[in-house]
Amino acid sequence: MGMKVKLESTSVDVLIVALPNRFRDGLTAVIQALSWVGRIGAVAQRMAVSDYVRRYRPALVIFDVNV
Repeated sequence: MGMKVKLESTSVDVLIVALPNRFRDGLTAVIQALSWVGRIGAVAQRMAVSDYVRRYRPALVIFDVNV
């Protein structure tokens, strides 16, 4: 569910919590362009956040306030 990019042998995984739409797609594209970002995950429901965080342990979680 994403790609790995290295930053001094490590990368930062990111989770985006937002409904599937152009905002989420654009945000994903911008984040993918950052060299220090590894896996990028996206979920549409707050209920899925805890499962994703437990499984992948992202360092950064970005919430769309409308969710």
